[in-house]
Amino acid sequence: RLYKAVECLVNYYMVFTIRIDTVKGIPSMVIDSNMIPNVEYREMSESEYATYHSAFMRPFDMKNGPYSRFAVIKTDTHVYLLYDVIHMLGDGLSFVAFQNELTKVYNGEQPSPETDSLFDQAYEEKQAAESGALQSHYDYFESRIGGLEVDSKTNGAIVTNVQYAKKHVAGET
Repeated sequence: RLYKAVECLVNYYMVFTIRIDTVKGIPSMVIDSNMIPNVEYREMSESEYATYHSAFMRPFDMKNGPYSRFAVIKTDTHVYLLYDVIHMLGDGLSFVAFQNELTKVYNGEQPSPETDSLFDQAYEEKQAAESGALQSHYDYFESRIGGLEVDSKTNGAIVTNVQYAKKHVAGET
């Protein structure tokens, strides 16, 4: 029943069919209805599951997709749902929404239609950027975090540029 519910959602929501392609020379998200991710169902022992689980999350094929993977694993003692989705398709809040929908479908209800899709949001942001409506947002963030550097050795933690801080924050030259 869990496998069928996950499969239903993966087939229902367009976000799982998104891939990156070049459109008019610009990398863009496009819907590819031929790219619906597979939902695996396997039965195995707990020790086999431990091995399977450790290898489940791996890099996605960015050229060909899909950008998500799902598996329902049944052992003698547990049923596991594994879910790996690239961040551009979903974040923590998206996962909560997915879980809520999964509960509904698992209990025999129909999935809720999308009311505001990723495409809607991208289109609205593009329109706002082209109209100049986002410039005040860009200016605000530039004034707050402009000059900060990201140190890849600290897993992306923002590290203040000491010279920038002395000059602009402390007023020293």
